[in-house]
Amino acid sequence: MSKHHYDKTPRQAGIEARRVRRRYPSYQMNDLRKGVVVRVYFADEERNRSRVGVEYVVRDLRTGEEYEGVQCLSSTGGLFNGSEDVLTGATAHIDGGELTRDTPARLANGDVVLLGFINGAHVQAVILGTLPHPSRAYGTTKAQGERRYTTHKNTSVETQSDGTYKITRTIDVAADTKTTITISPNGDVTIRHNSGAQIAVLTDGTVTLGTDSASLSSILDGVVTGRGVDTFTGQTFAALGQSSAKVLAEK
Repeated sequence: MSKHHYDKTPRQAGIEARRVRRRYPSYQMNDLRKGVVVRVYFADEERNRSRVGVEYVVRDLRTGEEYEGVQCLSSTGGLFNGSEDVLTGATAHIDGGELTRDTPARLANGDVVLLGFINGAHVQAVILGTLPHPSRAYGTTKAQGERRYTTHKNTSVETQSDGTYKITRTIDVAADTKTTITISPNGDVTIRHNSGAQIAVLTDGTVTLGTDSASLSSILDGVVTGRGVDTFTGQTFAALGQSSAKVLAEK
């Protein structure tokens, strides 16, 4: 057992903490520690103690101590309905080396979190929130202004400073190909597929297909449906082979 690893005896704040100060780092009621998530145990896994929520193993960024059975503090949304955002555990060494139990926390790629300790006990650690990883570049630019932004598995959700809501799915990171769904402040909805196709639903109910919806007009670019009847021949546009084969719409 190293000086940074412990048995399962709670180290309480106060007298008991002072008693073990020479052998172990002391924990106080107001202690806060930075750590990185190194393992994740879901509610149905054997290593999960509570079986009612996701639990984590968090490694202290400073000492290397590992805290097991750590749960994450909920945001103001509450947990009665089972809402939960699962944090990311370490899967790789950020410098390309081998990821082992001895890898320093700062060199593992898991989420960095802030830990608190209930009653000062190190076996009752709680994740209070997440922090930027020291190896990654973060930060909203001044031009982006006040925004809300989350990303997971190449999919990001962003509320921009003007209220625009945007979902982006990155198909190929190297080629920077993306599919986006954007809701503008006035209610316009635009879907831009990574193939280049675009669909827009405007506030007046108009649905447009194409890269430039502003240049389209109902007279010249309206979709021809097969149910329509040609006034000269009396036949449907489907019978004449003049209806749209790829774009389907109500008449």
